[in-house]
Amino acid sequence: MDSGKNIYEGIKETNKFEADDCNDKILFLYAIHNKFYPIVAKAVREKGINLSIDDHCHMFSIPQEEALKFETDFRCPPDVYIKQLDKSYANFINSIWPHRYEDSEKFIELLIEMNDSYGVFLKSTNELVSWILLSMLGQLGVLQTEDEHKRKGYASLITKYMSKQLALKGYNAFGTVIDTNHSSISMFTKLGFRSLGIAMYSHQQK
Repeated sequence: MDSGKNIYEGIKETNKFEADDCNDKILFLYAIHNKFYPIVAKAVREKGINLSIDDHCHMFSIPQEEALKFETDFRCPPDVYIKQLDKSYANFINSIWPHRYEDSEKFIELLIEMNDSYGVFLKSTNELVSWILLSMLGQLGVLQTEDEHKRKGYASLITKYMSKQLALKGYNAFGTVIDTNHSSISMFTKLGFRSLGIAMYSHQQK
């Protein structure tokens, strides 16, 4: 069983986690598996940096051979269509994102510019009603549906679509869901995603 020793030694040897180097910025740890979080936190603490846990998230993944079976191109409801997003949608997506923060629209814009992101649009008005972005690590994220259009299957549709796009490129789809988001946990499970455990998101305490 992997003890995480290599992670511990890697953090101890790098100069990227020195407390003096973090005085003018905040260190974030992104989606660290709970199996390895204690040893990661210990190594960072020995660098003189204390951490505060922000979120506990379930980690989900689906093998590419299973995602390839999603019939997204043929099962799209007749009232909607799927289109790749561009950065013009960043402000709108950020305004509805429950985890937004100061200037987070720039982060959303960067994700859209750097990676493939898709949305579900109404044919009648061309209104964006549901979307999913891809993170820097290739992770499914910022999945959201406008309140008035929830429970119509749009979140499942766009998740399947993005997962299939990743599978066509040879990748397994992967995403994290905050442990209190029971509807998203249920959705990923129903789609055939498998739980990989709990991930921790944390940041440096100033």
